[in-house]
Amino acid sequence: FFRPAESATQLRNYVQHFFGCEVCRQNFLHAFDSCAYDRCNRLIPEIGDLEEWKEIPLWLFETHNGVNRRLARERAERENREMSHEDYEAVQWPSRHECPKCWKEDGSWNSENIYSYLRVTYWPDDELNIKMREFVTAPASSDEDDELLEEEEGTFFGFLMRLIKAICGSAALVYATYCLLRRRRLQRTGRHKKVDSMG
Repeated sequence: FFRPAESATQLRNYVQHFFGCEVCRQNFLHAFDSCAYDRCNRLIPEIGDLEEWKEIPLWLFETHNGVNRRLARERAERENREMSHEDYEAVQWPSRHECPKCWKEDGSWNSENIYSYLRVTYWPDDELNIKMREFVTAPASSDEDDELLEEEEGTFFGFLMRLIKAICGSAALVYATYCLLRRRRLQRTGRHKKVDSMG
């Protein structure tokens, strides 16, 4: 089994070696290496249970919204204006309209409902996802909240393991393609023969 901290480190390494946007890559690596959004405490080095595994998508969600806030702040600075609370809220994902139950009355996030929203957004439809979609997009406050979240817990590990396998598989495929293209380039240029004959 993968551990949450190991899985996050694999994602970090993928971004470091394969992400195309240099500024984005440097910002992500800085955030990761400086334990932004409490990553070092949230993503544990043990296998953990469901609650610990939920921290990976929640941490990525917070990182994504942190980027949205930073970009909005930089835009406001270029325009010589101050960011209002409404400006910050407008760049957050999901919006209050998209997921009313993801937001608390004080403007903070409801982590359980955010996790459910992430699941229905990024996971194929199944019976549980259909129920979750109805739940998170319904108007705020319902007595069925706890029942739906308990039903979801049994399927999380399967979801997370498939997600991790997909990320690792994609990284392996990209690396294998890189190695193949590099080998072909060396064969075309003949550099491998020069190195071999010098050794």
